[in-house]
Amino acid sequence: MGLMKPALVLILYLFVPNTEASPLFEESSDQPLVVEIQTNLYKIKNSKSDFHTSTNNYINGRFKFKYGTFDIKLQTRGHDRLAKCSFPPLKIYFDKSGVKKSPLKHNHELKLVTHCQDDRLNFLFREHLIYKIYNLITPYSFHVRLLKIKYIDIDRNEDTIESYAFLIESCKSVEKRLNLDELKSDDDFNLKSHKDISENWLNVSQTKLQEAFQHLIRNNDQVIFYTETTRTFSLANIKFFHNKDEGFPIPYDFDLAGVVTWDSDSFEYRFGNENVCESVEFKEAVTKLLNLKSEYLQLIDEDSFLSLSYKSKLIDYLIQFRSVADFCLGMEGAQTELLGKLVLDRF
Repeated sequence: MGLMKPALVLILYLFVPNTEASPLFEESSDQPLVVEIQTNLYKIKNSKSDFHTSTNNYINGRFKFKYGTFDIKLQTRGHDRLAKCSFPPLKIYFDKSGVKKSPLKHNHELKLVTHCQDDRLNFLFREHLIYKIYNLITPYSFHVRLLKIKYIDIDRNEDTIESYAFLIESCKSVEKRLNLDELKSDDDFNLKSHKDISENWLNVSQTKLQEAFQHLIRNNDQVIFYTETTRTFSLANIKFFHNKDEGFPIPYDFDLAGVVTWDSDSFEYRFGNENVCESVEFKEAVTKLLNLKSEYLQLIDEDSFLSLSYKSKLIDYLIQFRSVADFCLGMEGAQTELLGKLVLDRF
């Protein structure tokens, strides 16, 4: 076989995803990254809506960890969590030029998932796990990094808060890692305003894979819905990245997934009446999930931040799906309740 021409090598390189993580997320240690945030805690806890990402108001602070100390601006974010959490989720803005030569490069705007309430840390660890499982399944996913975090008040006499949180990889970092462009839009976007994308631009295998994964974790809090008359996609907790020829959906925000909220009344089994299992592509996606099951079962077993009872319950739930037929049976309304009842009754 002859040597490949340089021009062809270059073309192939340009279209192969660079699946290496950002330095901020690439460390494989099970131990969380130790971080200190110095800021006005009173404003974060008591004036949450005044500093939301929908406003132009910011809270100044400093972000300190082993790679250095950086000036930051903070905003509160979220909808459901903003209303319910005594300590809201945050958006962190680093000075772009200041982090250019640090592990924060391409991650100068980061979402921080916080502890919410002192008694909800278990939900934070569970959601972090869901991101890590999806990382195992596909590179078309947001990377995350668990933090052991100390919040120090610098303006008032607020008590220091020590807890856990995790960072979510920025969209810019995903663009660099996968050689794709983010499709920037509001919750709805019209294909007529995106001339570089056709109406059948969705990558079918990746779309079905994320759809199957959402069913596996029992997550109703996501939407990809196409309206033919307006040629508009409706989105919820999905980001799209594309290479002009096709689009790749990447889900986020798994806090309301059934396997996260298992101990509350919001555990949801049902997913409507559409029989998605009729799709060949969906069955192929389920097969991929099942083939990787031993890997994410090991990930669950080795996670030292999950309670033993939860790990046992989640593992029992996942091993019930031994075939595509099992998986599809578990998506048919009341049948799913039967599948999960044994596990739920144990705790």
